[in-house]
Amino acid sequence: MTKENNREFPTVGTVVEDLKSDKMRSYGKIYGYESYDMGKVTNFPVGSYATIV
Repeated sequence: MTKENNREFPTVGTVVEDLKSDKMRSYGKIYGYESYDMGKVTNFPVGSYATIV
């Protein structure tokens, strides 16, 4: 990949981890630009579940 094709743009996010044994999950939001033209901004939820092995 050439340097001209490698684009970066700012993104901000918050993630909370709940490590209680009955929950074991994370959740949050990512906020940033919708596309590489840096016009419209967007946000979307993120999350995961975990188990102890």
